[in-house]
Amino acid sequence: MPEALWSDEPIDKQPNSPEAWVDRLADQVEIERLLSMGVLMKREEFSGEIIGNLTTRFVYDWRLKAYKADGASDNSAVMRWMRRRRFVAREFANIRRDDTYSPATGSHTNHLIPLAYLNMLAQVENSGSSDETYQVVLYSLDMKDAFLHVPQENVVEVNLHDVKYVVLKNLPGQRLGAKAWYWYFRQYATEPMQFEWSLIQPCLAKNGRNVFMLHVDDLLFTGNLVFWRDVFLPTMQQKFSISFNVLGCEGSEIAFLKRRLVRLSDGIMLVPGTTVEKVLKCFEGFFGKVRLQKTPCEAGIQQENQSQQLGPQDSSSYIGAS
Repeated sequence: MPEALWSDEPIDKQPNSPEAWVDRLADQVEIERLLSMGVLMKREEFSGEIIGNLTTRFVYDWRLKAYKADGASDNSAVMRWMRRRRFVAREFANIRRDDTYSPATGSHTNHLIPLAYLNMLAQVENSGSSDETYQVVLYSLDMKDAFLHVPQENVVEVNLHDVKYVVLKNLPGQRLGAKAWYWYFRQYATEPMQFEWSLIQPCLAKNGRNVFMLHVDDLLFTGNLVFWRDVFLPTMQQKFSISFNVLGCEGSEIAFLKRRLVRLSDGIMLVPGTTVEKVLKCFEGFFGKVRLQKTPCEAGIQQENQSQQLGPQDSSSYIGAS
């Protein structure tokens, strides 16, 4: 990554937009990355038919990334702001289409995998077996650049900085992207590992006692340790660039769909991604500073409720005392 794409601004505040030449350099870095992944190909090197149309653009933002100087050890990495760019499609929903839907998880189905994990864990503990072939694990897994693995339905041509390219893989922003990715991953996971998919909830798949839930490019897996280590994980790493975390002993935690799953002595605690502080800050941004009080309601409501409880003969004395 070129040094010019890194910023020395403090990490507690996002930097301002850089000069135009920095973003142009970021464009070139992204183009080279997509060429190496087979997402893009120079027009003169492509001999196939071009039949599609697609409007594209570059999207820029700042991201905190681990920075390591050339030749430095991994332990010397520090967090710095990096100017990130993404090449995305700009496809508008001007025409109604019924072929863009893809399966999605829900608030109730998100609890199924943790419940299955606890059930299998209880069975292992009751059996008293310490053999690793019976050990149960719970992993969260994230697949990077998911859409960029899916072949483009119709190859399209784009012009980037006066150079013509063809787009061979799906881009973020395409209306068919989520559906195409789901079926691409489903086929890949089904054939080599013999997973079966639920008809009621198509985001759930199982292979014996191994089961996972897929939400776009995020995955929550529970099942046998040996199967995860020797089959599932190598199969995922063979095709995708992934990161994963395991729920370990009491007090450990993993994240899935902006929720934290914390291991307790008697189960799993689900912690929402939104904190009270965030909600309060948003509320004060629209309605002004909140007023602290001991009761969770407006004072007039409290007085009315207390008056009804005391009765007509005591209500005046109560209000006067307040």
